[in-house]
Amino acid sequence: MWPTDQAAAANAVERMRSTLTAAEGRPAGPRVAQELLAAAVHLHVALFESGERFPAFAEEDGVTATEVVIAASHLLEAADVEIFELQLWDAWGVR
Repeated sequence: MWPTDQAAAANAVERMRSTLTAAEGRPAGPRVAQELLAAAVHLHVALFESGERFPAFAEEDGVTATEVVIAASHLLEAADVEIFELQLWDAWGVR
């Protein structure tokens, strides 16, 4: 991300976090999750392709191994990618 966008991006992330739960503490709907995840994937890949190398999330974000496995499984399913294909990408050094 470019330095001039840092403050705006941080503000957007904070607003997003504060609005992710709907009334009565229930999570926002599935479409909100889809849009946020798609935006995060696009941003992560754009930064990667521009030469940035960084972990997918910071330790202090508190993402658990279970959450990663669930999300990764759903990402692979949505993109119609099998585990075998993912292993091939890793073997080819595409990361």
